[in-house]
Amino acid sequence: MAARPSTPPEDLYFPFIPTIWLMTAPSINPPQPPYLPNTAIHPIFSRTNCTDPIDPIHGIAFTPAQYDQLYPAIALASKFLTTASCLPWWVRLCLSTIAFDPATSRHHLRPVPATLATLDATRLHLLQHAPRIRIRFAHPGQYATARIYAQTTIPTRTLILITLRHDHLRYLTSGAGLARASEPQRLCFFFHVAQLLVHEAAHAIAHALPDAPLVEPYHDLSEPEAEFGSSWENSAFGGRAQALSGDCKVAKGARWGMDEEEYWRNQGTKGE
Repeated sequence: MAARPSTPPEDLYFPFIPTIWLMTAPSINPPQPPYLPNTAIHPIFSRTNCTDPIDPIHGIAFTPAQYDQLYPAIALASKFLTTASCLPWWVRLCLSTIAFDPATSRHHLRPVPATLATLDATRLHLLQHAPRIRIRFAHPGQYATARIYAQTTIPTRTLILITLRHDHLRYLTSGAGLARASEPQRLCFFFHVAQLLVHEAAHAIAHALPDAPLVEPYHDLSEPEAEFGSSWENSAFGGRAQALSGDCKVAKGARWGMDEEEYWRNQGTKGE
């Protein structure tokens, strides 16, 4: 992961629950050609998309300081969307049509070859849909019973919300969380957040596409489930990626960068 600059750059390209949204996203034309510098933050994860205070009822917007704290995770998530070797999976998501396989009774995306033209079209799709996405922390108790760590709202094709669990905010701001984490624990946490952001961005982009179904088809017939986020992880990592804790063992709470029991013991509360 590249070292974080002393001052995170401002957005380079865009100045910018289940609940049905009735809001209109801003209309912003993406740049041409559809390429981002290697160090750019992708507009999906722009400062504005994270700090815009629109409709606080359904989530807590990042503060500028929290965005800066998460900059390493946001930069890594951006690389997952812009690195050429990662793009073929997105080509099928953005450009394919849905087919039905009678042998398995499954709906799936038709294969789309990764050519220079389709790769450019995919980059453009990702840029075009960025203004329709917002990223939030959930309120306390939101999604707690379902054990969902990040989720997109039911889409209305206008504005889609990606929500990180409230525990992520608590770990980020607590004196017993990121502030006391070792460097390996911090890297673990940032990798986990980057992974979540792109996992949920896959759902958000799919829902934003014209004529997108409310029920996701299989990205590929060979996959075990019709779940775009998991499909992206299979493509990027070969399976469900799990970061290691500081002592190089997979801890129950490795998603936080430290042992979960230790975290909640420091909090003086029990995890949800």
